[in-house]
Amino acid sequence: MDDLSDKIDTDFAGQADIQAELHHKFADIFGSVAKRDRFGVLTERSKKHIAKALDHARRALALRRQFYGERHELVAKDMVYLYWCGGVEEKGRATYLMAAINMMRETNPNNLNLPYMLEDYTNRLMMPETFEKYHEQYRNAVFPPTVENKYQIGERYLREMLPVF
Repeated sequence: MDDLSDKIDTDFAGQADIQAELHHKFADIFGSVAKRDRFGVLTERSKKHIAKALDHARRALALRRQFYGERHELVAKDMVYLYWCGGVEEKGRATYLMAAINMMRETNPNNLNLPYMLEDYTNRLMMPETFEKYHEQYRNAVFPPTVENKYQIGERYLREMLPVF
């Protein structure tokens, strides 16, 4: 995996769209193989996998923007993968995810990544315990702004997911 992922930029030089998709896939793979031990602590190998996932996610997003411009469904997809890899600072995570969601809504509301984006946002908006410290941050980042409470927003987002699924 390491050897293959390190060859993307040389083997596919001048093909930004192919490079971006391969970097995206490797971000997904490295992120999914990272495991925690029985105490919930990342192993040293998993820390390396997460770092590789993050590097690939950043590279994929940069290449997508280079190839497609700033507003495209694949840019939105790679934005959310960077978010999921932990590549967005905590303070701006809600706004960043909302920007990716809105871009996906505008460019392809039927993209299968949108429901997962909405699900993640909804979880951080209203799930108790694990995400409670983030509720207000995600409530305030909803765009366009609304007077709905977090449960109303969450229900609306979950209903928005259903037709795509």
